[in-house]
Amino acid sequence: MQTSVQREFALEFGAYFNEGDGTHSTNMYGLIDFLNVTVDSLGKSVILGIATMESENTERIVEAAEEFGLSTNVSNESAHLYPTIVEGIPIKNRFAQNSAEATLLTDEGSWAEKTARKLGIHNHGYCTRHKTTGIMSSRGGLDDLATPYINDMYLLIYGHFK
Repeated sequence: MQTSVQREFALEFGAYFNEGDGTHSTNMYGLIDFLNVTVDSLGKSVILGIATMESENTERIVEAAEEFGLSTNVSNESAHLYPTIVEGIPIKNRFAQNSAEATLLTDEGSWAEKTARKLGIHNHGYCTRHKTTGIMSSRGGLDDLATPYINDMYLLIYGHFK
């Protein structure tokens, strides 16, 4: 599902940053709602589209991303939806409209790396929340070394962004 406003946001901001993740066990049918989210020019999170699927798998996620306009590999069937010239510059795909370097942020699902490649996205990263959740539980038994361990782990995860 994608509204016309979400489509506009996808075309405007989806190339800079796109985060994809699915909900689990949130409805009575056991289906997953897979959300694609970006950040707009005001720093606000914006949902670009929601796909409902039975499992997080590359084929369904790529299908949804292409439908939402978040793939660099535009199929011939949907090519008419995308401008071929923007400000006098020929464009081969929608991601290239506003960024040469698309980024996809995901959890560590088995689908993640393959999906990024199929979407033509070279900058693939993992959500830091998924990386940090294990730090506190893995410090057990470290006693006096627990605090330096936690500090080192956070530095490894977040230090790159300083």
